[in-house]
Amino acid sequence: MNFKLAAFVATCVVQACASKRHEVSKWYPCPLFSKTVGLDNETAALTAECGRFSAPLCYSDVCTAPESVNQTIEIFVKRLPAFEPETANNLWILDASVEQRK
Repeated sequence: MNFKLAAFVATCVVQACASKRHEVSKWYPCPLFSKTVGLDNETAALTAECGRFSAPLCYSDVCTAPESVNQTIEIFVKRLPAFEPETANNLWILDASVEQRK
């Protein structure tokens, strides 16, 4: 994934999260690592929580999507629950290997 595309996706995610609260449909356990080849069994067995949410394809102050296209996109997210939620910070990481999941 090139830098411009990664920056665009990051901007969209930040806009989606900042402008409106989007609820994840359901959090479910998933592997922490997408690729486990070469990892020891203990590391490969680590888990995270995954989910999906719908976000607008375009925001009025950013772009305009044709009415003929779906106005929302589904975004996949993975999180690691904090050990101390009261003092936790957010960290967003974009995976550049999306094409490997097709």
